[in-house]
Amino acid sequence: MSYFQTSGLVKIRFPSHLTSGLWTVEEKLKKSTFSIPKLAFFLILICVEPRKKCDILSFLRKRRIIRDSNADTGQIESILDQLVINHIIVPFTPQQDHSSFNPDKWKSRDWDAAAHYHFFTWYIPFLNYSEGQSGYARSSQNMLQYHLEQPDDQRFKSYDTFLYRELLSYSQNTPSSLKEKLHLIFLLAFTKIREVPCHWSKIPLIRRTSPSGGSRHPTEGYFLSKIKEIPPGLHHIQMDPPQLVHLSVNTDTNFLEVCDSNTIGFIILTSIFERNMYKYRGSRAFRVIHMDIGHIIGTIEQLGLIFGMKTHVHFNFNELKLLESIGVSKSQEGVMAVISMSLKLYKSEFKC
Repeated sequence: MSYFQTSGLVKIRFPSHLTSGLWTVEEKLKKSTFSIPKLAFFLILICVEPRKKCDILSFLRKRRIIRDSNADTGQIESILDQLVINHIIVPFTPQQDHSSFNPDKWKSRDWDAAAHYHFFTWYIPFLNYSEGQSGYARSSQNMLQYHLEQPDDQRFKSYDTFLYRELLSYSQNTPSSLKEKLHLIFLLAFTKIREVPCHWSKIPLIRRTSPSGGSRHPTEGYFLSKIKEIPPGLHHIQMDPPQLVHLSVNTDTNFLEVCDSNTIGFIILTSIFERNMYKYRGSRAFRVIHMDIGHIIGTIEQLGLIFGMKTHVHFNFNELKLLESIGVSKSQEGVMAVISMSLKLYKSEFKC
């Protein structure tokens, strides 16, 4: 027998001046908002837990909701059908996976907010950049207008206060020392390779090895060294000029629950959201950040493989501790990933 359950992708809005005094419900998969009768509101609440149709009707009768709303069984079934058609309530049988997207699975792994964002931004239309279309002209005009409102001058992060800094360098020969290998990884993953003119600002755009959307390059890199070849502590991998900026001697690794005893250091990847938000002023800005991060992670993994290093990407960490060590707030930068690096294959895990 079929059950009915409220979709995990809906949100009820109570009557207010924002809803013109109506009961409304948002359905995020199709990004639709519906005005609903109060009886539909009760059905949505009742079906938060899976219920058979007969149990739904029984529930309404026992609480006199049917009588108070002057509705009959046929009207209730009609409202339920409409809620199902619009994916607000989902029919299913317990033996089947009734939905290609199950928000409860995401929620059990603390990804419910990400799931809602993902589906809310799924079908947002792109500008058309094909030949003869208006995508480029529209984008160019937007950037000119944005620059008049606020100068577009954020290209990379730099520090005025630090313990020490060292230029990242490499030779034409294959790097042999551990320091040379790490320097080359930092250079290829994070630093500027060239500039291109910017028609809306005097400050040129930057090119890195990662093809960042709109040349926004929101990703910043840090290296927490645990080796003597690079002074132990936290370093910022500065994009331009390419250098390691020693920020602190703190080598605490309590932002991870476990790590390998052979770890030589951690690359911490953050995103400065404002850079992407400047150009992508819709809900897609956050999505583009993940593409940027993903490409850089892939670069580091491949270079680590070439240089005989073991890399392991962590997405589960204490972000607040990391932000505190970097000296920024969550609204300025968000930690997206941590890559641990070692010279030997993992055999066991230990507390650092």
